[in-house]
Amino acid sequence: AWKMGLDAAYQSSERYRDTAGMLSLSGPRRHLDAYLSFSAQAHSQWRLSVNNLLQQDQRSADYFQLTERRWSEQTTQASSRQWRLSWEGKW
Repeated sequence: AWKMGLDAAYQSSERYRDTAGMLSLSGPRRHLDAYLSFSAQAHSQWRLSVNNLLQQDQRSADYFQLTERRWSEQTTQASSRQWRLSWEGKW
């Protein structure tokens, strides 16, 4: 028997003020996983899964402002697609 499935998630952007001189932002991110499994027996199956199909990076920024100076710090958390083939058994 063949089975197939998808899992989708969405993380919205955020904006919040930590202090009077510090503002933090993070961008939106979409996440999509998929799997395909094949079972010829009742107690085991092969499963092929792909995680993070969209490969969207997570971006965030912090802005600091003091009376005499201001600066910013930007961060990108890189993402990658992951393929996995596994054999699953039930005992």
